[in-house]
Amino acid sequence: MKLIADNLRITQPDIQNALKNRDPVPIQDMVKKCENNHPWAIDVNTGPLGRSPKRDMRFLSKRSRR
Repeated sequence: MKLIADNLRITQPDIQNALKNRDPVPIQDMVKKCENNHPWAIDVNTGPLGRSPKRDMRFLSKRSRR
């Protein structure tokens, strides 16, 4: 069995605000919490990203790394 963390969701207010304000800290904090459970993967659930989906996804994926 492979554990996949599904906590990084755009619908969470702190993640939504981090994306809006380009603040990587809440995203990095959430990823660290997920990593504490040793997942095989982390699902970045972006939902609707608005007008700049490519830019927003780049921000989320780059900021999710250590």
